[in-house]
Amino acid sequence: MGYTGFSGDFFLCDAAGGLVWHRGYLNKKPFLDFDARRFYEILLADYILPQMNTRQRPQFAFTLIELLVVIAILAVLLALAVPALQRALGKSDLAGGVSSIKQIGVAMSLYAADNNQRLPGPDMYWGQNPEYNTGDTKLIGTYLYPYLGISQPTWGYRSIKAMAGPAYWRVNKGARPSFPAYIANFGPEVMGYLTLPDGTRVYPWGDKTSTIPPMNYPALASAGLMRTWVLRDIDATGPVKNNQAGWAGTLPKSPIYGKSRLQLNFDMSAEVVSSSLDMTQNR
Repeated sequence: MGYTGFSGDFFLCDAAGGLVWHRGYLNKKPFLDFDARRFYEILLADYILPQMNTRQRPQFAFTLIELLVVIAILAVLLALAVPALQRALGKSDLAGGVSSIKQIGVAMSLYAADNNQRLPGPDMYWGQNPEYNTGDTKLIGTYLYPYLGISQPTWGYRSIKAMAGPAYWRVNKGARPSFPAYIANFGPEVMGYLTLPDGTRVYPWGDKTSTIPPMNYPALASAGLMRTWVLRDIDATGPVKNNQAGWAGTLPKSPIYGKSRLQLNFDMSAEVVSSSLDMTQNR
């Protein structure tokens, strides 16, 4: 321990009170016996190290209020960002869906050019999966796959990714389509024919049992059907009932494009229509 006397002298003592060093100002030199080793041991242990240990260090911890403020700010930013991301994803999905149905339209036009301007058929499925199989002539994909740049499969069914948008494949479970991406226009009662304003029945896809071939483009134009839809994307909110199709229970519960629905017309133009549109209407 160190003590300063009234005369300005400084005494350095050990813990037992023994004198180790005394600095005198009279002769400007230390006097008494000086134990240098003992001096430095006490100086280090009793003076230097305690001052180093007790020196105040900077504090980096956050207070509870600061943490709550940061959490609140992050929650607000997240609440603002999530809807924007959902809207961006919805627009991306819709753009991908439109691109897919346009590719179907181009492929159907190319098919018609090679087949006397006729639509694929006859005897097509009402619900159309985005796939093909050369042994299943009720699938549109079976007729169109060569025009979509796809090689012939060696066996079984094969998915056609280009026939449906990313939103469909994200909802779909499994490697193969588990539910139809579209329904074909078979008329309000799904009888395979459309009724014209004058009461005439026409079969756009043909009728195999009646040996009626699919309609060609001149006949469609003459019947005023070119702006009538030929394919629409489908979900559980559509007019499909379990007694009409066994796959009805596999459909998405709501439209995969939100408030929009994809539509391909007989003139092979693609449209985005409201998902609340009455699916039983031909036009």
